[in-house]
Amino acid sequence: MGIGAIAQVYKARLRPNVALEHRESLTPDHLILDDDPSINLNTTVAVKVLHPYVRATILRDLKIMTFFARLSWLIPSMIWVSLPEEVSKFGEMMQDQLDLRVEAENLRNFGWNFKERRTAKFPRPLVAFTTREILVEEYELGVPLKVFLDAAAEAKSNGRNGEALDRKIAAIGLDSFL
Repeated sequence: MGIGAIAQVYKARLRPNVALEHRESLTPDHLILDDDPSINLNTTVAVKVLHPYVRATILRDLKIMTFFARLSWLIPSMIWVSLPEEVSKFGEMMQDQLDLRVEAENLRNFGWNFKERRTAKFPRPLVAFTTREILVEEYELGVPLKVFLDAAAEAKSNGRNGEALDRKIAAIGLDSFL
């Protein structure tokens, strides 16, 4: 489905036998089954997988950045910039990016924070299937923002009130962001 600097994402279907094997470790809101509302044997999921060797590549890059950041201290006017500390903070953030369990926890937090909102929905992670290198989450079919922007542009070009749609889109986006 997509590829990024750190991982690639695939669309998959959770197999019934796998779901049943891990039934006790899944929370009720992950899966649904006719005779048991806590299991859905037809759950479509998104599977995010870290690229091979990405951890080693990032660690190497951080070592190089640290070397040059420390080297910057040889320039007297650069000491106040504290580049080594900034590289260290950046490295901590990158370490979190390399542990997909952190992303799963963030998804859970977003879901909790937005549970009352109808304007934003976040996929729930399936923690029983998530590791440092693999994140399995519900597959959410979304509508690209471009669809709404194009509708507003078309409304404007046809003399209708496209500005109202623009304001609504902006309000939803701002509300979700804040």
